[in-house]
Amino acid sequence: MKQRVIVLAAVAAALGTAAPAHAYFDHFLNGTIVGTLGKAGTDELTSTFGRVMNDSQDGTSVPIKLPPNDAGKVTEGTITPLKTRMESGQRCRQVRTELKQAGRQPERWRGWYCLQADGSWKKTLLKD
Repeated sequence: MKQRVIVLAAVAAALGTAAPAHAYFDHFLNGTIVGTLGKAGTDELTSTFGRVMNDSQDGTSVPIKLPPNDAGKVTEGTITPLKTRMESGQRCRQVRTELKQAGRQPERWRGWYCLQADGSWKKTLLKD
């Protein structure tokens, strides 16, 4: 649950399920592709993001295809870790993500995330 909120916040910053937190992010992301995802799409995005961050080599683009949202639209895209480095004893990775949905402009974002003690990845402001 915490990882889901962190990933949603990170996606919004670069471009549950406690009801108050989930409602806040739903409203905050309202005009984005991520904001249109249903629970199944959000869960799939969160789990794929974590798996890619934990297991994929830098420079490897991993395709993602999410279940249809309530409007029946499928979201596809890629998650690509770009660089990995240690920062203050934490493993950090720069990642680029692109999401596409029929009838919308593709959304691209890039940012640094650092691995937390609980196994989640948290958006972090690092200089390149």
